[in-house]
Amino acid sequence: MLKKIGENAFRSTGISIIEIPASVGSIGKGAFSICTKLESINVANGNLSYSSTDGVLFDHDKTRLIKMPDNCQINNYIIPDSVTSIDDYAFSFCRNLQSVEIPDSVTKFGKYCFYGCKSLQEVKISETGVKINKTVFEGCDKLSENSRSIIKRRNAFPKKK
Repeated sequence: MLKKIGENAFRSTGISIIEIPASVGSIGKGAFSICTKLESINVANGNLSYSSTDGVLFDHDKTRLIKMPDNCQINNYIIPDSVTSIDDYAFSFCRNLQSVEIPDSVTKFGKYCFYGCKSLQEVKISETGVKINKTVFEGCDKLSENSRSIIKRRNAFPKKK
């Protein structure tokens, strides 16, 4: 019975779908990083530690968004209101993500959580709230001016000299 998925367990593999059994109680950091073909992470019913919706991995209570697969087919994503934190690299390299709506309930943004989202154009987020580290949207080159402006007010981009 599988109880743990180790750190970097599937890193850089060609896996396209992950099925996490109910017995898994621990997933190491970076377990699904740089999985460019990964479309879906599915968690079995009855898992007491993790859950998934539309192939996106969360903790059991959906307060922590852990990972959206790199090749997830979702273009426009609304983060559930239950989410209070987004893990480091949670959305990194999501090639199909074009827009994301982040609720005010999110008070913790992990490092590089949207890093390298090359198709990301629109970020819907309130203009006030917790400060966002400048690494959060690094490598998101297609962001609209409006999104950049709002994010900049939240301290996510360094000021130009």
